[in-house]
Amino acid sequence: MRNKAIGYLVTALACSLAMEARAADCGSLQLVNTVQMSRTSAEIDTVPLKINGSDLQFVFDTGGATTSINREIAEKLKLRIVPTYREMVGVSGDTMADQAYIDQFELGRLHGKDLKFPTLRIGFDGLLSLNFMLPYDVDVDFGTDQLNFFSQDHCPGGVQYWKASAVAVVPFTVGYGHIYVPVTIDGQSVSAELDTGSTGTIMRMDIAQRQYGLSLGDDATPEIKRGADADPKTPKFYTHTFKSLALGAIEVNNPHLGIMEDVWKRDASQKPLVSSRTKSNKDAVNLLPELLLGMNVMRKLHIYFAFAERKMYISAASAAGTAGEK
Repeated sequence: MRNKAIGYLVTALACSLAMEARAADCGSLQLVNTVQMSRTSAEIDTVPLKINGSDLQFVFDTGGATTSINREIAEKLKLRIVPTYREMVGVSGDTMADQAYIDQFELGRLHGKDLKFPTLRIGFDGLLSLNFMLPYDVDVDFGTDQLNFFSQDHCPGGVQYWKASAVAVVPFTVGYGHIYVPVTIDGQSVSAELDTGSTGTIMRMDIAQRQYGLSLGDDATPEIKRGADADPKTPKFYTHTFKSLALGAIEVNNPHLGIMEDVWKRDASQKPLVSSRTKSNKDAVNLLPELLLGMNVMRKLHIYFAFAERKMYISAASAAGTAGEK
């Protein structure tokens, strides 16, 4: 028994030394780039960058799969635009199947050349989207609009460089070019897609009715009246104030959420999807997120996206002027 106990002790010590060696081998946090973003009147953040020497402002867009450029801007810069076989759908529902060739791209200390961006007709110069972020860890303090890019070569979990009274570690997944994270609203779990390109937070109508028992149009969930000249096909929009929304241990009180009429399901056809012989466009509606988490909630947060770990480290946002303090 004694020899066996000694054997256990030796094994445990060896494991401990191996863990310490691995910890010593892994790197410390390395800042690759830092950028001061600008805030629009709609509370959306834009990133300053250069394309072929021209200053532009791209929306910081975690809800977009592919970094893209405004078609009119591409034409103004005289970029070479060629058709592709890959169709993209813009935020306004328009489709584009062209891409622009970019000779030089600059974002702070990050530089690229000979790039191809899809073109879209959008109300901004372009969208800085998820495909550009995935090779890095991306850290955003939405209180001060500071955007940092870190190397992913660091010790697992060794990312908190800022002072915070509480930090939640929340797992996330990446699918179809979007970030999905579990959130808790009034005690119930909902799957949310993070979209920094959206001003508001929007709950899917069937979730609001089935899971929360909301009666659309009553005093607690009033309809936002549309103008007399509004397109009749414009979806009805409702609002509701919940008690709390939590990402792990970080809680936002009294979040104001929108609920949009599910016109996608109403108008979707039974035409089969290109990628499936058994599913129709109506089935695709069910792929829409249960919750689209927008800037009215994320503005209150500091989020570190550790993409290699598939974890978010979340705290309350800094007050203006305190980003990066230790």
